Amino acid sequence: MCSDYGSFIDVHKELIVAAYINDSADYDFIVDEAIQNTLEPYFEFKDTNNVDVSYEKSYSKEGYGLILKVNAVFINEEELAVFRLRFGGDYPKTKFSEQPTRFVA
Repeated sequence: MCSDYGSFIDVHKELIVAAYINDSADYDFIVDEAIQNTLEPYFEFKDTNNVDVSYEKSYSKEGYGLILKVNAVFINEEELAVFRLRFGGDYPKTKFSEQPTRFVA
């Protein structure tokens, strides 16, 4: 998926997490912990391969639930290709797991 950040940069987004979450304020810290635990291998990939990638979190209301979406955002298509080679087929994560707290495919 390609988006436009302003009128000068085309970015490429890769959906990593798309999961229903509980929208109660009591679960905010649990959801944040799950996001951190889920993205840990992606953060490590970024650091070890010196890849310019950022991650954006958004929410959408679909049906009766709240869906958390996390995208990896790339400016460089080659880095996106390397990311897909490394993690292809391992995302998007669609389910929440409590032990350990993370999102799983």
